[in-house]
Parts: sequence; structure tokens; C-alpha cells
Amino acid sequence: MMNTELSGPYRLVYDEITFFVRTASKGVYMLGQQGQANRFLVSYVGAGFTDVRSELLDRIGTASMFKVQLTTSADAAFSKQCGLFHQFQPSGNFVHPERPRGSSVQCPYCALPKNAVVRRR
Repeated sequence: MMNTELSGPYRLVYDEITFFVRTASKGVYMLGQQGQANRFLVSYVGAGFTDVRSELLDRIGTASMFKVQLTTSADAAFSKQCGLFHQFQPSGNFVHPERPRGSSVQCPYCALPKNAVVRRR
């Protein structure tokens, strides 16, 4: 399996989120569970364009584990989120990720038109 460059997995609980993501930062995350042979089974990919820590705290109870990577910009978080979405096609993501508000960045994997909505089958 390809290295996602995300750290973790960590338990999706308040103490671990606040320990591993200490401040409000832009970033991308994956939710899931630990499978056989320590394989991380991805159920959802998301991004925090202003505060990935708050995004993760809001997701407590939706999965048992998370992985996270901080990014330097909202556009970088969106691009990474798109890559994870296309690579893993997680069951919890029903539509293609939306770009950050006010951004014109395009998905580097499918070159979607500006306001396109991609629905999963």
C-alpha cells in the first residue's frame, strides 16, 4: 500500500486528538479502524481548511481511529484530500470533496469544472 504521509493511526478520542494536533492548523485526515495485520481501513477522508483539530473533535464517535497531516495552506489540504479520496474511495464520502471557500484550486486528479459535484455510486 502506498504511504499516505499521514501520521497515526491514533484513537479518535479527545485526549489523543488534542495531544497529536496541539493547535488550530490546516490539514487533512482519514477516519477508519485498525484491521488485520495492522492495516488501516479507511472509511472517510476529510480536511480542515482552517482548523483540522476542530474537524476531528466534531467527528468523535464516527470511527475508532484517525490519521492526520498538517498542511501549509487550505489549497494544499484540498489537494491532499482529493488524492486520498481518489486513492481509497472511502464509503463515508458520498461526493467529491469541495474546494476551500473562495478558492479556485482544481482537483489535481480529475480536473473537475469549478462547480461540479461528483456523486459516488
